[in-house]
Amino acid sequence: MENKELIQLKKDVAKRLKKIDVDSLNLDSTDERLASYVKACIDNPDEHNLYELLAVERFFSFLSKYEYREGEVRGFITLFEELKFSGDKGATKITASPVQIFQFANIKGFYREDGRRLINYALLFVPRKFGKTTETVSFMVDDLLFGDANSQCYAGANSYKQAQILFGELKNVLRRLDRNLRRFKINREEITHLGLSRTSKAGCLASNPDNLDGLNASLGIYDELSNADSFGLKNVIDSSMGARLNPLSVAITTASDKRDGPFVDLLNYYKKILRGEVENDHVFAHIFEPDVNDEESDPKTWRKVQPHMGITVYEDFYRREYLTAQSSADAMKEFRNKLLNVFTKSETRKWIGREYI
Repeated sequence: MENKELIQLKKDVAKRLKKIDVDSLNLDSTDERLASYVKACIDNPDEHNLYELLAVERFFSFLSKYEYREGEVRGFITLFEELKFSGDKGATKITASPVQIFQFANIKGFYREDGRRLINYALLFVPRKFGKTTETVSFMVDDLLFGDANSQCYAGANSYKQAQILFGELKNVLRRLDRNLRRFKINREEITHLGLSRTSKAGCLASNPDNLDGLNASLGIYDELSNADSFGLKNVIDSSMGARLNPLSVAITTASDKRDGPFVDLLNYYKKILRGEVENDHVFAHIFEPDVNDEESDPKTWRKVQPHMGITVYEDFYRREYLTAQSSADAMKEFRNKLLNVFTKSETRKWIGREYI
């Protein structure tokens, strides 16, 4: 869409949201933070980007079309807030933010007439310092403990080292839950539940999809998918979910400089879904990026892009990073990619290349 059309679309969705009587929907019965988040988007649309507002409107649409199981959402929130994650001060419990409550409600809350969960694909497109690891690990713990008895969840990434960061935190969380490891067998690349009636397991996979036949995945987590040269690993895991009643594929990523990579096409497809140009109710996308014509130097833009400003990251960090970004084209590229969540490449150009010399 043209910039002019996007600007008008945001005005239109803001007007439509103003007409919704949020109090009548009793969202507080799920969690008061859910109502707090949607009201903040409705009351202050200039502080939220177009696709965030469209995701809120879509949530209200789902409430009218599908069964909403608030008990499932409350249960997941309780699990998330009881887990102990690694932090600067050691193992710490984390209070879910209103943004995360909204994500949990969308992914876990909606069910179809046949009793199967609605959302099978989720994209959390967020800037660096959002707290991606804690959220993805909670989905994996939930699958291990409360998913299918023979569930298989996988942490996938573009490199083995990157996948091990996510998988390593999962192991830490489980060791805190089961200090004597009576319920779990944990090794470098696999975790197995030792219960008599539960054979669930979790695995760590890198970008090479070779030799992965025989998977029966129930949950796939893909970290920093925007950096992937191909979706080979994601496709192998996702295509193995056919026997599952409630499979879930979650991509949680920040922008990169791969503007011609496969993720850009996926992101654009999800944007079309949010704009109503394509119908696919099995997808939930929560996208944080600047609006058209937002100034990258403006703290209002930083707060719009980073929903956890003041929670997991602070505005003075953004200020320092922006000042540092003035030093070089590469530094500015990093600021735009990782903190503004915008796809951009370095503006520097080679004059005489190394090969020519």
